[in-house]
Amino acid sequence: MPVVRGGAQVSYHSLLEAARNLSPAELEKLQAELQAIQVRRRVPSLSEEESRLLVIINQDLPDAMDARYCELVEAREKEILTPEEYRELLKITEQREEHWAERMAAAADLARLRGVRLPDLLAALGLPAARSNRRVI
Repeated sequence: MPVVRGGAQVSYHSLLEAARNLSPAELEKLQAELQAIQVRRRVPSLSEEESRLLVIINQDLPDAMDARYCELVEAREKEILTPEEYRELLKITEQREEHWAERMAAAADLARLRGVRLPDLLAALGLPAARSNRRVI
């Protein structure tokens, strides 16, 4: 007869019988906990360092900044960019490049930590190997 270990030994059938006696809310809570246990057993857990690096890698710039960047690039292409807007475009472009460099540095650290090649890690994460940033000249 299988038993559950961890403090007390309880048979599988005893667990089922106990589950049958739970209220619907308690049963839902138990089900969620059991699913979480299954996930933790199936999915390898990440170290703190891997988690920290993945947060950096997956962090996007604010949508408003991206939208403004696109507006300014469009104005530049139409040759209607004012000097003030040009300075703003340069500033946003610099911020975007710094952000991309931070993400790629974190990706390189994660690749080293996992013992894989950076291009392979980027492909696995669905990230391009190079920033397709339009140059501001």
